[in-house]
Amino acid sequence: MIPLATTLGAALALASPAQPDSRWMGWVFGGRSVQVLGGEDTRYILGGAVQYVAPHPRLRFRRQPGDLVLEAYGHSSHSRGASQQPPNVSNSYGLLAMGRYTRDWGTQKQVFFELGWGFQYANRRTVDLSGRLSSTPTVGAGMVFDWAGQQWNVALRIQHVSNAGFEGNNQGQNQLLGMVGVRF
Repeated sequence: MIPLATTLGAALALASPAQPDSRWMGWVFGGRSVQVLGGEDTRYILGGAVQYVAPHPRLRFRRQPGDLVLEAYGHSSHSRGASQQPPNVSNSYGLLAMGRYTRDWGTQKQVFFELGWGFQYANRRTVDLSGRLSSTPTVGAGMVFDWAGQQWNVALRIQHVSNAGFEGNNQGQNQLLGMVGVRF
């Protein structure tokens, strides 16, 4: 996973200043799984994502317009071992569709809330995830600000990963992710 994070980080650093109407974003993220409502395999996560963001009239909530966010991501997770399983690394790839709601907050800053769902495929089974294909309901919040001529985002996301009982014991996993993104 290090090559993906390094490559995405270099691309973000070299990105030219975003056009105000650009719909593309690049993200890097890291975090860990948390043992809330199941799960016993603590995993440490590092990854990257690309998003396409566009206003969508059907995502309006009362008077608040919403954006449709389509995201493709990949991440690597490391476990120190759990339930007599040795330490291991798992690589996962996913697609998410989310609604994002953004509001102005102070001078040249905005805050956002996002809610979505998607799928994730992992290259190996783990203690908490007995299947390779999982569902991924997601909720997150963050801040948008301008810095050095770029539009930057910082966010905190909670993602539940589970196969909904279709395969194995389905403990599922809850991942807490810190994210940094830039519009390009």
